Amino acid sequence: MSKQVSETLQEMLGILKDGRMTEGQETYFADGVVTQEGDQPPIVGKQASIERLNKFREAIGVAAFVSYAIGDVAIVGATSFYDALLSLKLKNGQTINLEQVVKTEWQDGKIIKAPFLEAGIYLLRIGYGDQVAQGKGDDVPVALEMRF
Repeated sequence: MSKQVSETLQEMLGILKDGRMTEGQETYFADGVVTQEGDQPPIVGKQASIERLNKFREAIGVAAFVSYAIGDVAIVGATSFYDALLSLKLKNGQTINLEQVVKTEWQDGKIIKAPFLEAGIYLLRIGYGDQVAQGKGDDVPVALEMRF
């Protein structure tokens, strides 16, 4: 099982490194996948997870993908772990870097559960409701709370 997970994970990470995040979700998420950021409520279903990603991009004003650098990777049975640094260019001209730690549980070549943590220049909290942002510019760390 670990070899199959390893090969599939490497294929998926290749897609993500190219900035094709939605394609990665469409290809590797099981229809009933459960994703969860930190202590936020879980999101159930592939389509709901894709919609969450799209709302995230819209809420912070993503203009372009810059890079997705993969750090350490580990596999234990049908579970993989990796850390990554996602860099995005925003419509306001800023580039933000988001550090991610991702745990994925695999079944039949698909991700069935994916909790993750994310932090960086922007402190992100994804939930439901209104969007709130605080900060003073490029040289000051900004806290951003988004609720969908």
